[in-house]
Amino acid sequence: MPEDNESVVEHLPLEEIRVEEITSYPEPENWNIPDFETVPQLPPVLIESDGGISLVAHHTTLWLAKEKGNISLKCMVVRSAVHIALAHRTINNCIEEALLFEGLLKGNLVENRSRLAEMLGFSRARITQVFNLLKLPETIKIQLLLAENISEFQLRPLIRINDTSIQLSMFEKLMTDNLTGRQMALFVSSGKAVQDKARVTKESTTDLLEKVMYGKPEKKKKTSVEQDEDKSKKKEKPDKIEYEEIEKSRMERTPEQELYRLKGVIRKLSSLRKQEWEDVIL
Repeated sequence: MPEDNESVVEHLPLEEIRVEEITSYPEPENWNIPDFETVPQLPPVLIESDGGISLVAHHTTLWLAKEKGNISLKCMVVRSAVHIALAHRTINNCIEEALLFEGLLKGNLVENRSRLAEMLGFSRARITQVFNLLKLPETIKIQLLLAENISEFQLRPLIRINDTSIQLSMFEKLMTDNLTGRQMALFVSSGKAVQDKARVTKESTTDLLEKVMYGKPEKKKKTSVEQDEDKSKKKEKPDKIEYEEIEKSRMERTPEQELYRLKGVIRKLSSLRKQEWEDVIL
């Protein structure tokens, strides 16, 4: 985040909350307390819903408090729309950002995703990308709570995989080799992590890379017979009579009819372009 954490904390409305009242993810098995004791901890961000208080950000602060036996902890409880931007500015962790967004909707602090995007200055597509992180296995989400250097873009290829064992293998590769988002996508395209048994034809690296990173639809490769047919069709030209009929039809239309026809064509093109764009985003 561009702002210094200390300056952000100064403006947070903090409340004293009992540790036992806070619901949170459990500490990961590789949780190493000394690694975090020397690091300044930010106040936990909580959201109240369904009669309970859930932790959405800064889990290590709560875990350390539990280890020390603290009874209460100063926290920020997001109670209104005014608090949303403040809470969001303290978060550097991608999975905690997703948990915040989820909590805001469940706690009825935001009407919908579109309104959330408007409040934070994000696009609707960006909000969806962050929410997609919640589809990851619980094991990975818990590990991500300790990894503030991992971005949503790096995790995007994992989300598109349906096999949990493959997701875990890819995540281990990501953490071990510190792969970038593009390297992760290339790792998938290499076939080492993803084994699609239903695939008959082998995808090219470029096609699969576009599919994993951008969600673009695959292009079906044409057979040699289909390619020959396309070539023969291109060589074929309409008869002179067909040209005359087309020209006659155009000349018989009034200017108003021609304008109406062109407007219809423009609407159709706009509709097709819009649909194609939505397909790419999703």
